[in-house]
Amino acid sequence: MPAKALRVAVVAMVVALANGPATAWASAGRGSETPGPDPGIGAGTGLPGGYGTVSSGGDGCSWELLNNPTNPQTPVPPAPTVIGGQTADLYVRTCGTAVDLVWVVPITGAAAVPGALASVEKLLPTPNPIMVPPKNDPHGFAYTQVPLWWWLPAGQWQPVSATATATNGPDTVSATAIATPSVIQFSAGDGAGSVACPGPGVPFDDSLSLAAQSTPCQYTYRESSSLSPSGTWPASWTVVWTVTWTASDGTGGTLAPLQTTTTRALSVAEDQSVVVNPNS
Repeated sequence: MPAKALRVAVVAMVVALANGPATAWASAGRGSETPGPDPGIGAGTGLPGGYGTVSSGGDGCSWELLNNPTNPQTPVPPAPTVIGGQTADLYVRTCGTAVDLVWVVPITGAAAVPGALASVEKLLPTPNPIMVPPKNDPHGFAYTQVPLWWWLPAGQWQPVSATATATNGPDTVSATAIATPSVIQFSAGDGAGSVACPGPGVPFDDSLSLAAQSTPCQYTYRESSSLSPSGTWPASWTVVWTVTWTASDGTGGTLAPLQTTTTRALSVAEDQSVVVNPNS
């Protein structure tokens, strides 16, 4: 639309707004338009001497902040208004040949956080613990009185991130959510014990004796899983992820932790070790 025609359209709309409401866009991202307060024709605002900088919104339309025009015959635009406790400015929105006025509350990075959080949650790996025994037991059993040793593959213990954007009128912001593994919560499933492991665990070295190596990620069963109706103990590993976010507007923060869990039906047999008295 030529500048002259646009100015004429804006003049007509500002006059019409004295008798009808504009529309309003909230700051929580793109959404349906809702009736905004009547801007009326009041005190001027913004940069004097013309319209603001034209920008393209996510809707494919052009958006221009309504400032004091240089043409003295053009009505003075209304001052910013408050919508939902936030200050909104009046914009000229041009979509093809359609021109209208829209109240816009400036968007913040927090508007893009829900999308980033939902995306990062989908990327989190399900824990896949490696256990000794039963990894090195020919029967695939764990045993009572023998420490159950576990660890996670290296690829499952690293930060995971995802980025999302949100658009509100002419403004677009992005936010990145970063989930970092912090602890493994192990539940033995025997009703007797649990372990909080502060890392991915230490791979078991088959070339070393059990006494020559150690890990905080282990648990010793005292009872055989034959006591369970299913014949197994439902052991579970839950990775707790701390979540932070940063946005393109410089904002950021910490979100509630996320969790991923795996449950395994673990067969635990009685240790059949025989103690021999060397003096007998």
